[in-house]
Amino acid sequence: MFKEILITLAMVALVGSFWWMSKAVEIPASNTFPHAIMWVLLALSGLQLIQAVLMGRLGLKHIATVDHPAYRKVLIIVSSMIVYLLALEYIGFYVTSFLFYIVTVLILQKRAITARVLLVRGGMAAGFVAALYVLFNIILSSQLPAGILF
Repeated sequence: MFKEILITLAMVALVGSFWWMSKAVEIPASNTFPHAIMWVLLALSGLQLIQAVLMGRLGLKHIATVDHPAYRKVLIIVSSMIVYLLALEYIGFYVTSFLFYIVTVLILQKRAITARVLLVRGGMAAGFVAALYVLFNIILSSQLPAGILF
């Protein structure tokens, strides 16, 4: 419980430092999106604090689910990040993000890979990429790397 509370306090301090640095921005309207992210981080930190306190009161401990050694998964994820960055310019942002999301989720999951799992993960990846499309193309009107596929 103590470790979770310290992590929560560190997160709140980090968000506070970002908030303080955002005061130096000359155009106040450009702080809207970063401030929204900071509010979300503060809300998630509050939920983590509530969870830590409740788990401490109930005498529960976190269940360790980390595979030992996890170096293989870390190397695969880092390698896939490098491939993602290299392929981004040629294939396009949305297609590479979709593929990277699926690969990352499948590597990090504990379940066996079945057709149902692939379908669910593909749907999650499509939803994630759709949210990125709405955020960047519609809301922010920014251009992302366009490749041969999109």
